[in-house]
Amino acid sequence: MRIQEYNLFPFTFTFTLATPKPEQAFSTVITAAPIQEQYVSQVRAALREFKHIDPTTKQIPAALRLETYFPTATANGRTEPLYALRTLAPAGSIREVDVETWQDVMRIRYSGLLVLLPAWFAADERVASAHERHLEKALLDLFTYLQLPTTFIPGDDETRPEVGTVIDIIAEIGPAEGAPGRYDVPVPSA
Repeated sequence: MRIQEYNLFPFTFTFTLATPKPEQAFSTVITAAPIQEQYVSQVRAALREFKHIDPTTKQIPAALRLETYFPTATANGRTEPLYALRTLAPAGSIREVDVETWQDVMRIRYSGLLVLLPAWFAADERVASAHERHLEKALLDLFTYLQLPTTFIPGDDETRPEVGTVIDIIAEIGPAEGAPGRYDVPVPSA
């Protein structure tokens, strides 16, 4: 069956770090800056575009590449990934003090472009179409390999051992880009 399908999807990763403030700190003083900045620098190092985008990726160990953790399907007798990255770039950061919850908050964002590969069209469409879930899982798997926290950073032993930082990671898919292409796909089963 021949279908018309978009195959380019912009996406955004948003990392939010929230650390409770000590009671004696002024609301404008970022007391968690060292903990948050250390984590953010590790994220930035892990997501540098040259590590993930061809042709440079061939020189980077597979375990350090986001695409290694994308789902696969069998197409043309070979197991191939469903997706590839075309871009992965820093998209800004913001630091603020949330005076309502009394937290130091830092957010960083990365934007990228995800492309559907030929194996995507041969995969189960319900599984293959879970772009956000696959992006988040690939990122979490990469961070697990790198031993980067994905949900929580314990408190600083010297200054605030009882206080930790909560991490929230979200993958968002934007609207499809470009003109739709024509693709051959298997007829869906009932």
